[in-house]
Amino acid sequence: MTIADPELSRLLIQELERHLVTLEVQPRDETSAQRAIHALRGSAGLAGERELAAALERINRRIREGDRGAFDEAATLVRTAVERLTSGETAVEAQWPVPPD
Repeated sequence: MTIADPELSRLLIQELERHLVTLEVQPRDETSAQRAIHALRGSAGLAGERELAAALERINRRIREGDRGAFDEAATLVRTAVERLTSGETAVEAQWPVPPD
């Protein structure tokens, strides 16, 4: 699914770029990074980017469970989402299981 409203797409890209700085800064402020992931999850959902919202929720859950490597994955995910949205694609490519033959 692509975002039908170009203004909504532009706002989501701006929000992703703004929070990406928080996710990439070193040393990382983990509390701020968690807040950024939470905010982006909500923004993605409001923009109709369900796959991105779901991926950010999975990352958020891993962080709450103590997986600190998930912060780097969040930064990569957000960076990729910005690139895809800027080129007119969905933020995250849907990954459906391949049905058996």
